[in-house]
Amino acid sequence: MPNVSASGVTVRHAVSRALATANLAPTEATYRVLSARAWPRSDGQVGRAEVFLEVGTPRPLARWEPHELADWVNPDGEHPLMTVVALLDPVFVEITPVTWDRWLGWSDEMLPDDVDPLCPVVHVGHDRALAYAAAIGRRLPTRAEFQALWGAETYPWGDRRDAALGRHEPPRFGHVPEVAEHPPVRGVYDLGSWLWHWLDEPVLAGACVRGKPAFGVRDVEGPVGFRCVVDAGAADLQ
Repeated sequence: MPNVSASGVTVRHAVSRALATANLAPTEATYRVLSARAWPRSDGQVGRAEVFLEVGTPRPLARWEPHELADWVNPDGEHPLMTVVALLDPVFVEITPVTWDRWLGWSDEMLPDDVDPLCPVVHVGHDRALAYAAAIGRRLPTRAEFQALWGAETYPWGDRRDAALGRHEPPRFGHVPEVAEHPPVRGVYDLGSWLWHWLDEPVLAGACVRGKPAFGVRDVEGPVGFRCVVDAGAADLQ
């Protein structure tokens, strides 16, 4: 299929518009972001974005070479809005944190006032995050899996702060932005210092403390969310 491009008010919006030109919805497409650019406003939120996508044909994981899988979303056609972390035992990971629209399909809570359904669920306890993941047949990531997502540098995108690549400061006045405003890193969004993530053990990861990434802390300041993973089964790899 041909490569496609589009612009939008956020990277997520631009991706949706690009896929629409190929008559695909994000929840069904196999694609990867070849390039993306975002222009943040003075408040740190993105006001305009452009993306360039490669749209592919899904195939079983066994028919992908490990190096080919990098950055692909839904490579096998069976894991929409997930990408593969190529560890010793590969896992699928959700490309965004769990959002309110997904959470409300499981929880009996009400959407808070002035919160968009595409904002990540925050301030959820570890037990409830575990219960949600188990209810949908998934789990929370291990520390090694999250560190593989984050990468070896200070920020997922490198060692220097860059407001066009990721939100590196906590949201102002408790405001939590929608997911996927900034370009993805290794196929996933919202890896940055403004959002902490629960791990499979009751510790947090994903923000920077005194300029260094932190994995496995218990007491934090700022929003706490989570994203789920699912193991690539033996059948997927044969």
